[in-house]
Amino acid sequence: MNFRLVYCCIIIIIASCKNDLEVVNSLTKVNSMPDISGENVEIIYTDSSTIKLKMVAPLLLRFNRVKEPYYEFPKGLHVYNYDRKKQLISDIVSDYAIYYELKKQWLVKKNVIAHNFQKNEQLNTEELIWDEGHAKIYSDKFVRITNSSGIFYGEKGFEADQDMNRWKLIGSKGTLHVKNKE
Repeated sequence: MNFRLVYCCIIIIIASCKNDLEVVNSLTKVNSMPDISGENVEIIYTDSSTIKLKMVAPLLLRFNRVKEPYYEFPKGLHVYNYDRKKQLISDIVSDYAIYYELKKQWLVKKNVIAHNFQKNEQLNTEELIWDEGHAKIYSDKFVRITNSSGIFYGEKGFEADQDMNRWKLIGSKGTLHVKNKE
C-alpha cells in the first residue's frame, strides 16, 4: 500500500513538471534582453561647451547584441534643440521612439508633436522618421502643420529638410489666412 502511494505521488509530480517550450525559449533569448536600461534619463549633447540638444525619457533601453543595434524609448521621448545662444529653438515629443544606430535613423510615433519656435510652427502626426544620413525628416502618415499662414494637411505624409525650413506635403489640403488690403 505504501508503494502505491509513492508511485502515485511520483506520477503526479512528473505530470505536473511540464516545460512550456515558449516560456523556456523566452527566458533563454539573450538578444531579447536590453544591454543597458535606465529610468528618468536625461542626455545632453554639447559642442564646444555649448548645449545643442537635450533628451529626456522616462525609460531607455539599449540593445547591442542584435544584428542592428538600437536604442528604444518605450515610454516616450522629449527632445529639446538649442541655438548657439542657448535659446530653445525647437522641440519634439512622442509617446514612443527608437533609434537605429547603423542606419542613423530615428522613428518617433504615437502623438508626435514638433515645434519650431523660431517660425512659430507646429507639426502633429502619428509617426515621423528622421534620417540623419540624408538630413531629412518624413512620414507617410497623416500630418498637420500649423503656422501663422494657416493649417496645412498632408493626407499621405510629408517630406522636409531636417531643420523643417523647406517642407512638402503629400496629398495636401489646407486653410490659408489671407489678409485683405483696403
